[in-house]
Amino acid sequence: MRARWPAVRSGVQHRLGLIPLGEASIGIAIAAPHRDQAFDACRYIIEAVKQRVPIWKRERREDGSAVWIDPSGHPAAAGPA
Repeated sequence: MRARWPAVRSGVQHRLGLIPLGEASIGIAIAAPHRDQAFDACRYIIEAVKQRVPIWKRERREDGSAVWIDPSGHPAAAGPA
């Protein structure tokens, strides 16, 4: 990101563990001279995180059931090993 947008400053925080419904699991803060650069840098960062970090999710449904979602966003038979 720094090579692509040298004037942009960023910070990233990713939460682990059980995240209550409706709460953010990742926060990205961007400071940039221009709004378009900020939005482009933010999109770049979130896509890079999704590619580099194997993020598994366990979605809990209202009926009490749960399903694992693999890093590609698809339901999985089992969670991470």
